[in-house]
Amino acid sequence: MKQLLLFLLLPCQLLFAQTDPTKDSLLNVLANAKEDTNKVLLLITVGQHLGYNSPEEAKSYYRQAKTLSEKLGYEMGVLRYYGRYTEVLNFQGRFDSSLLLNQQALVIAEKYGNKERIAMAQHNISGSYSLLEDYEKALEWEQKALPVIESGGDSAKMGIIYDAIGLIYLNIRSIDKALEYHQKALTIWRKTKDDIGAAIALSNMGDAYSMLKQYTEALVAYKESLAFSRKYNAESIQGK
Repeated sequence: MKQLLLFLLLPCQLLFAQTDPTKDSLLNVLANAKEDTNKVLLLITVGQHLGYNSPEEAKSYYRQAKTLSEKLGYEMGVLRYYGRYTEVLNFQGRFDSSLLLNQQALVIAEKYGNKERIAMAQHNISGSYSLLEDYEKALEWEQKALPVIESGGDSAKMGIIYDAIGLIYLNIRSIDKALEYHQKALTIWRKTKDDIGAAIALSNMGDAYSMLKQYTEALVAYKESLAFSRKYNAESIQGK
């Protein structure tokens, strides 16, 4: 189950060949960039591009983004550093370190009073606790974040939090509650035509039905999840 949660927390990433023209192009732009917020965003973009193929190198660019953001007093740049850096730590299995940084991010978000950023920091703390298999604390932090995200009306964030809560309930074998929240996530992702989100929610629902020994319903959910995944992959290839 931890692998499913990690898949939810980590964005999809393409694998790059040893010769990477995109990286070279980004580094050329970076070499001439002024010391401003645009350079912060560029550093983060380079880190994202390197992602999980070169995690230590990606972390180096994220640290540079944090240093420059602090120099500029750029709050969003600092918070983006925390969000991206902890993604890599999660990928590396360094869940304790990720939790510590997510807690630091919450302090910064609270300092600036940005409610949405506070809620997302709480969500990230929940994710760390889930990866550490402390589901009671994970649920507690997710429930703190949920009202703010719901009131803000950001469908993408609502879907992510609903599905994360569903996974927590799945892990503690509260299956009916898990299905309730996965269904909420699925409803949003169908409406927003988020194929990969729908695929994840349906896969999680399939797991829930399997635990209930409702194998017919599980098979239906798994098949639909596969269909969404194939649709997403086909559209990604066509878009290249």
